[in-house]
Amino acid sequence: MNSKLVNIHTHTMHGGALCLVSHALGIGHERPPYPHSEGIHPWSVERIADPQALIEEMRHAPGVLAVGEIGLDRMARADAELQKRLFAAQLDAAEELALPVILHCVKAFEETMAELARRSLPAVVFHGFIGSVRQAELAAERGYCLSFGPRSLRSPRTVEALRNLPSERIFTETDDNDDTIEAMYARVAAVRGTEPEALAIDMYRNFKRIFPATDDTQLTANDPERRL
Repeated sequence: MNSKLVNIHTHTMHGGALCLVSHALGIGHERPPYPHSEGIHPWSVERIADPQALIEEMRHAPGVLAVGEIGLDRMARADAELQKRLFAAQLDAAEELALPVILHCVKAFEETMAELARRSLPAVVFHGFIGSVRQAELAAERGYCLSFGPRSLRSPRTVEALRNLPSERIFTETDDNDDTIEAMYARVAAVRGTEPEALAIDMYRNFKRIFPATDDTQLTANDPERRL
């Protein structure tokens, strides 16, 4: 495959692909020295003593390409109201900084869409999307993108959503799985009845639309694999 591959949400820098690595604030990891996304994950909201300080730090941190992954998870044990407050605060920061957001959304689609509607954001990506055809259509109608990872493809209704989405609204990812991004391209292409190379062209175009000024070389590792 000659086109550049995009891994829109990962916790591992894979050699050869453009990787948007997610840095979770407040859980002890060092900030990556290369461009990345960062935010307070909804699972972590109760573990952080001063989340507002972390959000303020993020506003001034170098190399932040996107705010995420952030969002709402109604299956998590973390306090629902605290999740919502910190999600809103991070969306506010993203709006002020004119940064895209990478979303974690579990059993909270309507709430999430309502919060997004209150703000003007340059781009929105639902990472690891698992939802219905109608939910995917609603997100696409708003101009949002959906990323499909290994867990997404285990859901028949999500596979049907992937099959019918316009190409300009699609990404794929490895997240924290051992699947390669090449394997994910092959699987997504098979669902959509296209070739991986054609999919690569579309997804790279989508990536450059959201991150037009990004230096691709800064998102590509020379070594086969590097874990944070």
